[in-house]
Amino acid sequence: MLRAVPATGSRQGAALNILYEGVLPEDRAVRVAESIREAEEGELDLRGLLLAELQEKPVGALLLRMQPHGVAFLWPPVVSAKSAEVISWHTKSQPAITNEAIEDVLLQAAVLRLGELKARIAQSLLVLNQTREQLALSRNGFRRLTDLIFFEYSTVGNQSRKYRLANDVGTRLTHIIHRQSRNRLRFAEVVEQTYRGSLDCPELNGIRTASQALNVYAESGPVVRDLWRVYCDEHRDVGVILVVDRPEQRTWEVIYLGVVESARRCGVARKMLTDVIKAAHDAHVDRVVIVADVRNRPAVLLYQSLGFAPFDERVAYVKFSERC
Repeated sequence: MLRAVPATGSRQGAALNILYEGVLPEDRAVRVAESIREAEEGELDLRGLLLAELQEKPVGALLLRMQPHGVAFLWPPVVSAKSAEVISWHTKSQPAITNEAIEDVLLQAAVLRLGELKARIAQSLLVLNQTREQLALSRNGFRRLTDLIFFEYSTVGNQSRKYRLANDVGTRLTHIIHRQSRNRLRFAEVVEQTYRGSLDCPELNGIRTASQALNVYAESGPVVRDLWRVYCDEHRDVGVILVVDRPEQRTWEVIYLGVVESARRCGVARKMLTDVIKAAHDAHVDRVVIVADVRNRPAVLLYQSLGFAPFDERVAYVKFSERC
């Protein structure tokens, strides 16, 4: 009998071993032990860890993690390299079990779990060559949303560009810095305005409010306080940028950049990113990263013109709740 069950107790280690099968054996045990310890200390949420069993032997695993406000992130199912032995033994007296059947039982259990948790959307990011995983998601109600391009700007050996950027844009824009107790509502209102007519994953608009999105952004990493900014043109708010720190990578990540519809193509985004780049040079941060929807051609061209280079590309799959 093939089934998917929550990976609790002794099943937790079995599921993690399958998820980390791509890691060298000597490192895998360490990764598994660290994950279990982090889960016990409340640093890692493994409540959405599922294990596929065939005749009570582990053959696959999947991890589903809930994020705030009804958003879930799903790591696609992994079929164990040892499953062939279990399947071979099983099929001596039963119909054959395929890898696709293992993937499907895990994804079907994950979809049921999403319903129980009242998730509004589940997301999965895959590398371009993960065709088997893409097919598995498609079979189980996920749809390909778009491709995401990851860009990086390196400050290392790039001081001359910093000074060229100083005169790259006008100085008419001013900005205010985010302060939770004073202007959070103003920030949320500007974020909401930037969603209108956006070319970055517009299908996700309305899944959560701008206020909820701010909470998610704040929880995504240590905030670079001075670089949570709303930009203003005289008395009109025209854009917002939010930056978090990845200290272990000596990296700043622009987790959100948006310009209100009436101020687009006027140099606002260029000014905001230029300020972040100059601040990164001054703070001796090695690089700045940002993500763009491949369909957002103006953003892609802007990032490239400022010296950002693509370093990764992912395929975004999503599944919306029927309530959306």
